[in-house]
Amino acid sequence: MAPYLCLPNCQVLGKRFFGITKNKCYCGNDLLTLKITPNRCNQRCSAKEETRCGGLNAMSVYNVTGITIPLVPAPSKGCFLWDPIELVLNFEMKENFPVMNQENCARSCLKKSTKLFGLANGNRCYCGNKIIRGAAVTQDYCNQQCQNAQYGLKCGGSLGIEIFDLVLIKV
Repeated sequence: MAPYLCLPNCQVLGKRFFGITKNKCYCGNDLLTLKITPNRCNQRCSAKEETRCGGLNAMSVYNVTGITIPLVPAPSKGCFLWDPIELVLNFEMKENFPVMNQENCARSCLKKSTKLFGLANGNRCYCGNKIIRGAAVTQDYCNQQCQNAQYGLKCGGSLGIEIFDLVLIKV
């Protein structure tokens, strides 16, 4: 293991960070622990001995570079009346999202190279390049909690879809 072996795997997955231990590569978008002193990462990498790959109960963590990720929170186009039959955006992403939120929906739509993404019913993700029909309504229609997400995150509603610009940033 070495950083140059782990980085490409995490770039392909679109992750923000990668971590390495002596013989394992990890990818993720969030750091779930506190930073420790660098001298705790004193284990030599198996593929490149002059590089350090973690240590006892420690992982060397790096930023993934050279990837494009969606900006979150994204700029909202507004809340639109929605029903699953008459679409407001071109298509629904039928993935099994363990957590629904702006980031996961936007990442899914990024794979389809669309300009917009939308959240509806707390658990549905839509993508498209233009708003097909409808006019914006009050935000009251888009106040449903996102499924399995942090409390307070809203993902449209039973009658509303909130549509966002899919803005990309390079990291």
